[in-house]
Amino acid sequence: MTYNHGTIFIFTLNMSIIERSTYEELNVAAEEGNISHLYAVIEKDPFALENIDQRPFIATPLHVAASFGRVQFAAEIMRLKPSFALKPNQQGWCPIHLALQRDQKRMVHCFITINKDLIRLKGREGFTPLHLVSQMGDLNLLNDFLKACPNSIEDVTVRNETALHIAVKNHQNYSLKFLVRWLKTYWYIGAEPSEYTILNWKDEEDNTILHISTSYNDREAIRVLAKRKILVDLKAKNSEGLTALEIAGTEETRRMLEKANEDDQNIMFKLFKFIYRLAETIQSILFNVPSEDRETYLIVVTLIATATYQASLSPPGGLYQPDTGNQNSLSHLNVGSILNSTAINTKSSVGVGGNSVMSTLDFIIFSLTNMLSFILSSFTIFGLIPSGSFLVVLVGLPLWFLQLNYIYSMLVISPTPFATTSVCIILIVLYITMLLEIPVFFAKVPGRGLLLMDRSATKNVDRIHRVKTFSF
Repeated sequence: MTYNHGTIFIFTLNMSIIERSTYEELNVAAEEGNISHLYAVIEKDPFALENIDQRPFIATPLHVAASFGRVQFAAEIMRLKPSFALKPNQQGWCPIHLALQRDQKRMVHCFITINKDLIRLKGREGFTPLHLVSQMGDLNLLNDFLKACPNSIEDVTVRNETALHIAVKNHQNYSLKFLVRWLKTYWYIGAEPSEYTILNWKDEEDNTILHISTSYNDREAIRVLAKRKILVDLKAKNSEGLTALEIAGTEETRRMLEKANEDDQNIMFKLFKFIYRLAETIQSILFNVPSEDRETYLIVVTLIATATYQASLSPPGGLYQPDTGNQNSLSHLNVGSILNSTAINTKSSVGVGGNSVMSTLDFIIFSLTNMLSFILSSFTIFGLIPSGSFLVVLVGLPLWFLQLNYIYSMLVISPTPFATTSVCIILIVLYITMLLEIPVFFAKVPGRGLLLMDRSATKNVDRIHRVKTFSF
């Protein structure tokens, strides 16, 4: 028996006449979406669904309902027999795969609402629903799938292809853009595996998505990946020992890759790349701390931050007290006066009110260790705050301003111009680290959105892709 809408083939040769009749009735009910008919069949044969479930590969009534978009019938079948959602038909496809192939979007949303793990369900050749959507280029479904099941990004086919590989191989550049931008956002909240791992994932022939884009001379895909050269490994080699540059087929493609490689050799770029990767690793660790351990860690790092901040208010040895003849000022912040400072190992002879009484060298050592402790502990506090709540705003912003206040306090109490300059250098480095908290902050705030605007992406009047807001 073959159904009209294409590809569901139902084999009933090994069934008894009674089972075959029941099976056909169930599928007719599924095609019509008739729940009353379903229960009429069950009333005649209480084991009707059980008999179907015993077969490892079969087109169940849920397959039929998914193909025809019978949402209510499918929901009822899944309630009665949840295992049907996981069962492949004779072609290796499960119901959610068929719903995608038939463009039954309401049915797809029904499936992931009932069981979001179906997004990771592998069908023929290891294709998951996310792979199929990447192949189709449906950005709204991509967003819905990744919102419901972020870790589905790591699933691979039997050829070891990620969703990004599938997008590139099917020339779905908008899917690729979306996935790359989503990875850029999502790793801040602890994606596993990391953005670096996914962008440099190799298929069965050790080809990265950059290799594949280059072999297809897909300049748009190469341009997208070149923008993420901070994480894309431009020197990765495939099974033939070739880099993407070495397999470039056109002069324009070669120039694009050569430009990206030149930037990769820059010393400052390498430093920034190292800092970025380090921040990625730290964020991944923080966001993957088990919820039952977060409270303990928060208490510990809060105590550390409190102690180090208090130390800045009352440094060892204390501060010079102001008197009527010597008012407190910030004159020691004049960097030019460093030339008049002949020793870094002696205590300040200026004695300006509010300055530390420590020697310059002692103050530099104290400020370095104290600032590292305070900023890292406050950064850790921020990282341990649960995302998706306005607690991020209520705690995150004051914490960031407290760090600025702390930095200013250390500059004010520095005893000599040389100490002030040394502290400034240290602060510049630490402030770069602080700035890494800004994207983390926006990634954790609820209600943030991602708006993809591509003039040639759709056939709408304004030709703008508006993708639903992420809320992790």
